[in-house]
Amino acid sequence: GDWPIGNDPVSGILKYDGQNWIKYDPTNSNLPVCVISKIEYAPDDNLLWLATSIGAIKYDGNNWIVLDTLQNIIPSTSLNTMIIDGDIKWFGSSSYGLISYDNNSWKLYNTNNSELPDNEITDLFLDKNNALWISTRNGLAQFNENIWNVYNTSNSGLPDNWITCCIVDYQNACLIGTFSDGFVEYDGENWEVYTENNAPLLSNYIRDLEEDANGNIWIGLDDAGISIYNRNGISSVLPNETNSIPISFKLHQNYPNPFNPTTTISYAIPQDGIVTIKIFDVLGQQVATLKDEFQKANRYEVQFNSKGLASGVYIYRLQVNDYSESKKMLLLK
Repeated sequence: GDWPIGNDPVSGILKYDGQNWIKYDPTNSNLPVCVISKIEYAPDDNLLWLATSIGAIKYDGNNWIVLDTLQNIIPSTSLNTMIIDGDIKWFGSSSYGLISYDNNSWKLYNTNNSELPDNEITDLFLDKNNALWISTRNGLAQFNENIWNVYNTSNSGLPDNWITCCIVDYQNACLIGTFSDGFVEYDGENWEVYTENNAPLLSNYIRDLEEDANGNIWIGLDDAGISIYNRNGISSVLPNETNSIPISFKLHQNYPNPFNPTTTISYAIPQDGIVTIKIFDVLGQQVATLKDEFQKANRYEVQFNSKGLASGVYIYRLQVNDYSESKKMLLLK
């Protein structure tokens, strides 16, 4: 669910045991809030911890306990996110900064008493070196043993200061999601920006990043579902065939772009029809036909080999029944 509508809470928590779904909300439990931003499990004290719109809540299996003492350090206790580091619980506030809790006392970090670049925290991640990565509306911060490193558009390769999420993967590369400019891979020296224009990314609006056991990066998108990234190639994620039918036509940006000599064009069609994909030069002259056949509603990809063509801008066009869409691509030899 989303937000409460009148007196009917449509949010809360869902628990799934493999067969059954159990919903917890204020109407059927003593959970006092509907809007939950993050859930974390603390193995040291066997408690479930929640970041919510009314503050921090812990659950012991029977009772939901609101930590009212948070109100002693910030006026509004609305929390966007949290993460657990042993006995320390870190919380990201919606407007008052970064908060730590050691089960006894609270500590506040904000733009007035630290190098935190913004008081609105959007995400938190703890890497294997126990460094805390803090995503904010005004840049990315790394905090470890009272040492701060701050990255923004003026001192790094970040394309946007509005950071929505960040993780450090198994290869110790930092992957950073932005609000509307794709995601960034930082290996400690180089910054590589991935968007719809140079990668098979379904959207530039990144909401969340997670890594699975195969090293695949699952990219949650704000408006287009999920993309999956792996610098070594996707591994053991999805079956070869799927029954998921697209809900709309979509012609993706070719990848790689620029390219030489081959590139891949992906597209989705929500209905059966005669599919044609043709390549044109900038003068409108057709130089290739990649597809001209009947296809069922599904997701497809096709390769284009530019052998024999000169460097320059080319246009590829998808046509299915009455639908047509074109995009540009750049051949560099």
